[in-house]
Amino acid sequence: MPQSSTAPRRRANGRVAEAQSLARHLLGHDPRRLRHVAGTARAAGFVATHVPDVHEDVVVAAAWLHDIGHAGHLVRSGFHPLDGALYLQEAGWDNAVVGLVAYHSHCRVVADHMGLTDDLTQFENPVGLNADTLTFADVIAGSDGQGVSASKGLAKMLHAPSGGTDLPEAVREERYRLLTTSVLAVHAALAEHGALGRVGIGPA
Repeated sequence: MPQSSTAPRRRANGRVAEAQSLARHLLGHDPRRLRHVAGTARAAGFVATHVPDVHEDVVVAAAWLHDIGHAGHLVRSGFHPLDGALYLQEAGWDNAVVGLVAYHSHCRVVADHMGLTDDLTQFENPVGLNADTLTFADVIAGSDGQGVSASKGLAKMLHAPSGGTDLPEAVREERYRLLTTSVLAVHAALAEHGALGRVGIGPA
């Protein structure tokens, strides 16, 4: 497993701009998905602006990049979090961003079902508010980036296939439980800083 990066190979103040540019390049053929990642980045940025414990440039960069594994020429395993993380690792992105992409939105549960656990564990598994913020942002961005309530976003993730993979009910319910936990953690952090109402959502 890679060690934590103490000196990112990319300057922090350019990381988000570079991530946005890369996402637009890799996902430009898929406008709907590109709108989704843009919406995810906006939501992540909102949380990071109001919650000091969230590492803004890392989380917003990961939000832009979390779905790049859907780009056809990056597909290896067919599991987009893993494929996106492999590409970013080889391109020299720092471990913090790569780990968030690899494990975004509790995809570890899906990887276990697909037999890809060992492949995923080569990357750092991020925990805490950075990971929760990316999950929260992914949930509320909506498939077209226009935004949905947390409850609607969670319901869609419960019932829809994950990355094109139909999951057994027990796997879907376990991921839903973890997703809900992350959403509630971000709700609590936003509420603590008086910003929950500003995001335009109610409780999950």
